[in-house]
Amino acid sequence: MNEKTYLKWYNKIGYGSGDIAGNVVYALLSAFVMIFLTDTVGMNAGIVGTLGRLGVMIAGYLGSVPLMLACTAVAAIGMSPLQGDMNALIATCSEYT
Repeated sequence: MNEKTYLKWYNKIGYGSGDIAGNVVYALLSAFVMIFLTDTVGMNAGIVGTLGRLGVMIAGYLGSVPLMLACTAVAAIGMSPLQGDMNALIATCSEYT
């Protein structure tokens, strides 16, 4: 039988540290926006938190729709090698999401 190939330990550490760094940047930016909107703009913290969560839910729901729309627009103006083959276009766009 074929053995499954897993990531080596240093690849796991590299991917994990990159993921942690991305989460730290996201947390710092979220905190900055929260402080800005509550202190400077004067919005209620509950409203700001609710808007942030709604944005995350909407982004998760949309998924790859914006990417597919962009690829469709590029194909429509004739800049794509696919030249209007919609099934191939959707397949090409979907593999990047």
